[in-house]
Amino acid sequence: MNIISYQGDADLNQAIVRGVLRQERWIDFQTALAAGLKGVKDSEVLAIAETPVV
Repeated sequence: MNIISYQGDADLNQAIVRGVLRQERWIDFQTALAAGLKGVKDSEVLAIAETPVV
């Protein structure tokens, strides 16, 4: 099974994350706080997301 990873926005309601994970445990959510992205502009987060991981 493949794991799908998502980066949650700082404004993402945590009840949504908990509900999704209850239904689909194979989805990987990371919060903005955990990623050190709280307060970072959306355009900067998208630029980071575009950068390939080697």
